[in-house]
Amino acid sequence: MMGIYLDDERGGLVLADLDEGSLPILEALPKFARGEGSELFLNPSVVRGNEAVTEEGKEMNEDWAEFVAPDLQTLFDEQLQRVEADMEAAEPSVGVPGAVDVVIAPSHLEAWFGALNQARLAMNEEFDCEAIEEPEAHDPNVVEKLTDEQHFAMHHFMFYRFLQEMVMQAMRVSGLMEIDDQSGDDE
Repeated sequence: MMGIYLDDERGGLVLADLDEGSLPILEALPKFARGEGSELFLNPSVVRGNEAVTEEGKEMNEDWAEFVAPDLQTLFDEQLQRVEADMEAAEPSVGVPGAVDVVIAPSHLEAWFGALNQARLAMNEEFDCEAIEEPEAHDPNVVEKLTDEQHFAMHHFMFYRFLQEMVMQAMRVSGLMEIDDQSGDDE
């Protein structure tokens, strides 16, 4: 059974005991993140459908394409390269014969967070994964209405969401992400 924990001796967040059930889901992350056919870097001002785009909107789209999208693409590519390199460096599992462990160094956590987020965005765009809440994903009446493709995507989507939450917690513990004070105290 897969485990996720921080291990200072091993140098980061450990995705432990990835076996033939969980490893393929993790290995599919870059594929889903690249979102074949999905519009990954949409300018927020892009108008979809048959609505007219104003001259100002066209100019904003051109500026977005020229100045913002290339940097986003570079960042995205670097994140996926880091994730792929970490997966290629998988080590034999300490606890389960035949399984592997992936160790994510603290300096790689942001890349993993970004790649997981991008995969979830692309999957939602293609398969509408957020339309089904997690408890519903286990309801036989809901599941029977899903296509095989949607069911497959939903399984991956929930795994990536959980893993993204664990990466975020590791970022907080590592000091890479500040925790907002929600107490309401003004000082």
